[in-house]
Amino acid sequence: LKGTGVKSDCFYIPIGVNVDEFNPGNFSKIENDKFIFLNTGLLCYRKGTHYLINAYKEFSRKHPSQSELHLVGPVDPETMPEFKEMAEDEPSIKFFDSITPEKVPTHVAECDVYVSPVLLGERGPVQPNVLEAMAMAKPIIISEFSDVSDWPDKKIALTCKMADQNSLLAAMEKLYLDQELRMNMGMNAYQYA
Repeated sequence: LKGTGVKSDCFYIPIGVNVDEFNPGNFSKIENDKFIFLNTGLLCYRKGTHYLINAYKEFSRKHPSQSELHLVGPVDPETMPEFKEMAEDEPSIKFFDSITPEKVPTHVAECDVYVSPVLLGERGPVQPNVLEAMAMAKPIIISEFSDVSDWPDKKIALTCKMADQNSLLAAMEKLYLDQELRMNMGMNAYQYA
């Protein structure tokens, strides 16, 4: 409104995260013999869940028995059967669709990489669940949109093209194969949060 010259008492408050609640020091990393990719929140098409499932299946074919994909959060009832059918031939895809919100930080704490392939058509804030993972010093893969366009250059996160399974797969492989990059991006994400 101010940009158009309209007088207004309105102002923009960005979405944030409670960095005390999601502080990595509050959680001990559960040792797991699998590399865990994680996505939290509503599992639905507009959040890119189908691209993530398909990209992960390809990743798992290239790196068998090395990882798991954890999908934590409610599944849109209309798409649940479709997503579960998509994933049924890949046992390393785990659905946690009855997790209560207070249990989500535990899942974030145990993941190696947080993935948000959300399909945003317009400018918008970073999703709260992404900020929560950043506050826990997790490396992030997020769909490209205007608010995160400089994140790869600042080494805050890797981006992937929206609705592009191959771009998402390439980002997953890059972070999987480079522990130093994961550590650096995790710390940069934490500083950003």
